[in-house]
Amino acid sequence: MLVTNLKLRVRNLNPYVSMLVSRDGDNDLCYTDDGQYTSELHVEAAIYLLAHSVMPQVIISEGKSGAWHIIKGGGFIKALVAYVRDDLVYPMEGRIESFRGKRFSELSRMAQREINQTSIPVTLGDEHVDLLCELSEISNQLS
Repeated sequence: MLVTNLKLRVRNLNPYVSMLVSRDGDNDLCYTDDGQYTSELHVEAAIYLLAHSVMPQVIISEGKSGAWHIIKGGGFIKALVAYVRDDLVYPMEGRIESFRGKRFSELSRMAQREINQTSIPVTLGDEHVDLLCELSEISNQLS
């Protein structure tokens, strides 16, 4: 096993979308790109990825307070949360015909349940945010 000066504790989790929405509502999700605008196009892209089970890499640092600071994948999570909370509408020109022009609450119960019960692969690290960011950047360079 390799030895470094700093021991980063990392866990792989698979929280459901509904749990992420709940954490966001409790202000336990912090977005590093908080000023970034989320649009219907972001919602469309996130739902399309979700429908095909293709998830972007999501890396989160857990602070001492227990809040989750999203280091990578924040745009994806933010778009899903905004849609499930009915903040945004799925665009009329979106790829999934049955979703076009609908808010989450207007979807069939089955579609709502399917979205809420989808698990999102997450790498959760401790409060060493700088090291997590560095490792994320190195990972990007190799992918």
